[in-house]
Amino acid sequence: MYLSVYIARSGLCARRKAIAIIKAGFVKVNGKTEKNPARQVEETAEVIFRGRRVTPREHQYVVLNKPSGYFSSCSDECGRKTVVELIGSRERLFPMGRLDATTEGVILLTTDGALAQKLLHPKHDITKEYHVELDKPLHEKDFEIIRSGVDLPDGKIKPDEIRMLGKKGTNVSVKLSSGKNRIIRRMFGALGYHVHGLERVKFAGITNRGLARGAWRKLTRSEVKRLQGL
Repeated sequence: MYLSVYIARSGLCARRKAIAIIKAGFVKVNGKTEKNPARQVEETAEVIFRGRRVTPREHQYVVLNKPSGYFSSCSDECGRKTVVELIGSRERLFPMGRLDATTEGVILLTTDGALAQKLLHPKHDITKEYHVELDKPLHEKDFEIIRSGVDLPDGKIKPDEIRMLGKKGTNVSVKLSSGKNRIIRRMFGALGYHVHGLERVKFAGITNRGLARGAWRKLTRSEVKRLQGL
């Protein structure tokens, strides 16, 4: 990993500051002063900052059951509430993907930027499952249109699976791998429906089962390995 990343992962400082202290000559790698922030170092390297050895911490992986009213970002320049505030970690966690402020449910956060980029890349087709509450019962004709694919201005969207939940006709489960912005709301909106409630109940096989709204937990080792293997 880059030397700047190594130092940031140690918790000593943020990556931007790590770059500055490396360039200033305050860091030694295996006994020699190193001024290149992009120097590749192994986790077993001896990295010294002002006489003190620093070592990277283990990555953190968290699943949060996001409540409505929180933005899926690390910080917000307008002072709005963010999902990171709900966890309160000293680590620099950032969300894997986004849910809009009014959408609830599963969101993963991590310090592992490489895994986050991998999971969010379109080629991996990560499946997400949503429970949707509509303003009126979904007509059978519209159900079939959605199942076959809905034409939107930015292309046709076809879910991996759609099924009804309950007997009222207003609750629907949708599975899809598209990561386009507000895709569920736009898909139903194109057919004249308003989404009253939207919850993501599964992301890459991770669910919010057993988590109260606003609660979170660390992923198990087996869950992390499964994500890394996708």
